Formats: sequence, C-alpha cells, structure tokens
Amino acid sequence: MNHYLIDGNNLLGKLSIKDKSYRAENAGSRELLLIRLTDHFRTKNDSVTLFFDGHENGKLSGGKIKILYSNSRTADSLIREKIEKTKNRKALKVISSDHEIQNFARVCSCEIISSEDFAKRLFAKNSNPDDSDIKHDTSVDKDYFIKLFTSGNDDSQSL
Repeated sequence: MNHYLIDGNNLLGKLSIKDKSYRAENAGSRELLLIRLTDHFRTKNDSVTLFFDGHENGKLSGGKIKILYSNSRTADSLIREKIEKTKNRKALKVISSDHEIQNFARVCSCEIISSEDFAKRLFAKNSNPDDSDIKHDTSVDKDYFIKLFTSGNDDSQSL
C-alpha cells in the first residue's frame, strides 16, 4: 500500500491555474480539494495525508484522508518530519512542487509527483470536454457540504 503525502497549499496553487475556484487562501478551496481527492482515492487502497499551512479554519472531515495543519510551523516541516519517521519510505509518494521538499524526498527514496502533474491527473479523471464552459455553482457545494459533513449532526443549523 502506498502512502501519499500531499502539500495541500502547493497543490491548490497549481489547481487554481486550471480552475479559479481553487485558491490557497480560501477555506472553501480546501473543501473543494478534499472532495476531489476523496473522489480520486475512493477506489484505491492507499492512505493519504493532506498537509495545510496555518491553523484549522473549520473542521474538515476527509474520510480516509488524514488532514494535518501546520499551525505555527510550516507544512513543509511536517512533511519532512513524516518522511523521517516513516520506516518504508519507498511506499511514500510525495506530491509537491517545492524543490526543497522534492530534493529531501528524493534523497529519502520517496517517489515524487509534482503538483502540476497531480493536478492534471485530478482534472483528467473528472473532466468532461462538453463542460469546459460551465461555471461552477457554489450554492450546490454548500448543500453538499452540509450533508457530507453533518451526517445526522444537528449543528448544521448554525450554517
């Protein structure tokens, strides 16, 4: 089984080039990314850790995707730490375009996938050539998120 370590803000930056709905500074973008990743890894028997810079801004639940926030540190330092603590580093697939992270992962025998290449994979899987001009309706996303993240929880009334 592979373990994917994803530099979330770095990937969001690359996704924003293809779709302006994804912006690293936008909390909603993190939710959109999580949905896309959940869909991508749904049928795979891999584990995934998604790293974000900064503090948690609203609880995200990713199912089998573990989400870590760097708080006062950097996501890069958390990724480095995770690589160092992993015994079977050849099972790690590091998704980042940060050269320092890529070089560290390479030295540690991890597989490196650039954020650009991974973003292409995410869009290729879900893209429909006929939908290229359709704008994304975020009101539908809000309803979807409420159902997805509240699952029987009465706290949804505060949204």
